[in-house]
Formats: sequence, structure tokens, C-alpha cells
Amino acid sequence: MTRSSSLITLGTKGISLACGLLFLSSLVQPAKAEDPYFTAGVQFYLKKDFKKAYSYFVAAGKNNPYDADNMYYEAMTLQQLGNSKAAVKLYASLVSNFSYSNAGKLAANALSRLDPEYYHQLTKASSSVISKSTASSNPAVRPHATSSGATAEGQSPDFASLPAEARIPYTKEGGLLLIDASMNNRSVKMVFDTGAEGCVFGKNQLREASVAEPKGASTGLSFGVGSAGSVETWSLPVTLKVGSIERKNFDIQVQTNMPTKPLLGQTFFKDYQYTIDKTSDESGNIHFVKKQSSGTKTAAGSGRDLYAVPFQRAGRNLIVSVEVNGRPMTMFFDTGASGVSFSAEQLKKANIPIPEDATSSIGTGIGGETTQQNFSVKRIKMGPIEKTDFMVTCVGTANMPYPLLGQTFFGDWQYTIDNASSVIRFVRRGP
Repeated sequence: MTRSSSLITLGTKGISLACGLLFLSSLVQPAKAEDPYFTAGVQFYLKKDFKKAYSYFVAAGKNNPYDADNMYYEAMTLQQLGNSKAAVKLYASLVSNFSYSNAGKLAANALSRLDPEYYHQLTKASSSVISKSTASSNPAVRPHATSSGATAEGQSPDFASLPAEARIPYTKEGGLLLIDASMNNRSVKMVFDTGAEGCVFGKNQLREASVAEPKGASTGLSFGVGSAGSVETWSLPVTLKVGSIERKNFDIQVQTNMPTKPLLGQTFFKDYQYTIDKTSDESGNIHFVKKQSSGTKTAAGSGRDLYAVPFQRAGRNLIVSVEVNGRPMTMFFDTGASGVSFSAEQLKKANIPIPEDATSSIGTGIGGETTQQNFSVKRIKMGPIEKTDFMVTCVGTANMPYPLLGQTFFGDWQYTIDNASSVIRFVRRGP
């Protein structure tokens, strides 16, 4: 199984340094006794021995490079050591990649003070306001989704100019949904990816399309499947068009090399509700209906037998409740994943062993290649969809706060993402 998307991406503009430090040492409480490096780092931080604290946070990061809490403490320590540039990058990574966690909220508060202009650029697509009261939260609480499930994002600045609806044909390749798009009037194939927060290209793909590459220092990081773990990204404003939906001066994220096709992520279609409707095994349509338009309710239901699965938001991503071998798990609902993927730690916590006869393969994501083990689970269920003896993957290297629920599980159903009601409405295809 190949994973062809990033989970989440980050970055907007060149980093400008600002003066001032955010002192939150009184809020720091060790909460990860299972990681002695992290615990020791917090202890040295409280003692104001920042050099030692930093070395321990770096060591903890090697054990788990995607731990939001450790990233936050490392950023605070870098501030105390006077390395504001490195701190800004870590805070920005947290804001874009872990906005649903307390660490992400605290990082937003810190970044808004340390570099207000960069923070504004980073969050300009969102009208959500992060209250300064979040600074009183314990930053060492594990990541979680908002309780309401609704996104705090408002309409995009160009909302009024967007068409009321659009039907976009797709074809399947390796289980992924490919659509025709244009970037600066150059044709390009993209993956429709609800698991990507933004739209991601590689410099290699810009060269193929004869589009000028971004220059200067990188502006952020992108996390995804692959041995690289994270890769540097640059922000680039372009005109991106899919069907009749055209967005001008629209920020895409560019990384040095993209081993997969470009990703069409949430920033492009967040103003729409959308239905995925299969017309054959290899093709179908994505029906976009603008939020708050007269056609929204019609698109969400047509009088047929619908099954609604609630979702919550983790940043811009959708998370759902799934049963795996009878055990409840929170997972990303990810159209940009060809199959269902777990990390070894997630399987361990769910007491799901990897069988000795699991097969090995190589998967590719935005971070490059990674080894993976493939095996079947007895039962996996989400709402009306239930499958037995179902093939899943344990990926070797990936940024996965939650496992990925991909196309092999739900691709044979029609479904509508109903943002107004925070549910995914499923309709069984065929007899």
C-alpha cells in the first residue's frame, strides 16, 4: 500500500525576527513520566539550566519527533537561549500541525507575540481567534480535538466570488482520487486529499510546469509519511483552478522534491461541502456546494437511505471514531490515503499485535520512502461500514497523531462531508 499524501503542512512567509520573550515557566509541569528525557528536560528548565534542558528535549525528540508537547518546550528553551529564529520555526510548526492540542494553542500565543506579522500570515486563511487565556492551560496535555466537532474557521476572503457549486470529475490511481487542475494556467494532476491541510507541490513539479520557484530561506516544515520525517517548505502565491473554482493569489506550500503528485488540501475547498460519487470502479465526480448557499441541504441528502458518521476537527482535518478488532480508536478520515495505516505505537496502545507472517513493502509519502508491514485485522467498523479480514499497514516512519483511514475502507461508498452538521453522510453504492 502506498501513502501519497501529507497529513498536514505548514508555512507562509519568510521568518522575520521580533523582540521579546514569552515567559511561561510557571506553567510547565512534567506530564510524561514514560519519557525520562522529557521529564529531565522539564526539571532542568524549571531550574533555569536551559542548555541542559535543551539537550534533553532534543534527545526526547529523537525518540518521538512529532511530539507536540516536547516541541513546545524545546521552542521555549530556544527562546531562553536567545535563538528566536529556531523557536519561531518550532512554534509555527505547532500552530499549523498541532493546532488542536494545548501545545499548539500555547505556541500560537507565543508566536503572535514573538513575530506578529508571521503569525498573521500563517493564520490569515482562518478567522478563528485563539484566546490569550489559553496561556493558562497546561501545555503537557495530550493532543485532542475540539469538543464540538465544528471548525472555528470562517469564510475565506474570496468567498463571495466563488461559484455556488461545481462538479469535478476524478479518476482513480492506486486507490487515490486524481483531479485535473491548473496552476498559473499550467495543467496539472492533483490528489484530492482531505488529510492535507494545505496544497502541496514540489519544486520539481514547478519546474515541469515552467513556474518560477520560490527563493530565499524556507518558511516552514511539512510532516508526512517517509524517512525524512519532516521537510522544509516555501510559501508561494499562485492562481489555482479546479473546474469552475478559481482562487487567485492563493498560497501553496512548496517542498524541494515531491515524490507523489501534488496535493489538493483543505485550504482550497474548506468553503465547500462536498459529495464523492463513484460512477465506475475507476472514475466519479466530486460535487462541491458552497456553505450557506441554497443548495447545501440538497447536496447533503436526497431522500435516499443515508448513514451519518459524526466527525470532529483536528486543525482542518477530520477525525472519526472507528472500531478495530472491537477496540475504539480515533482516526483521520483521509481521502489522500490509499489504505488504512497505523504506527507501531498506535497498534501497541490498542493491543493489536503485528503477526509474524506480516509482509514487508516500501511506501512513499511526502517525506520520501518508508518501510511498512502489511497484515489483516479481524474486523474494522465505522458507522454503517464494517469489513472483516481487512488488510492494514504499520508504517515505519510517519507523522501520525492518529491512524489514517483511507480509500480501501470507504472508497466503495458514496459520501458527503456535511460541515454544517459535522457528519459524513454515507450511501451504499450498488445493490
